Amino acid sequence: NDPALGPAFFPNMNFNVAPGTAFGSQASMDLLVQPLYTNLVGLGQNLASQPTDSAVSNELYNLLTTLSTSATPANTTPAQRTQQISMAACTAVLSSATTLIK
Repeated sequence: NDPALGPAFFPNMNFNVAPGTAFGSQASMDLLVQPLYTNLVGLGQNLASQPTDSAVSNELYNLLTTLSTSATPANTTPAQRTQQISMAACTAVLSSATTLIK
């Protein structure tokens, strides 16, 4: 939620648009999903129990789709909802077992 760190971690991700725009396609979701996998789960670790990019991505796509199609809470702008959904995805990855073995 930092104006300098967010764009550096998620290049090309626009957190100031409605969820339908931010997460309307796999390509747009990948602007959030791929940096999370690359930077938090890691590539090339060669761990026998590490989930694949595909497995993690599919779970995050499902989460983003579910949250972006749910009703926006009262007194929340579409941009705020996109930011909330993005934080939920970050939290899901950070709190998962994949980051515990790093």
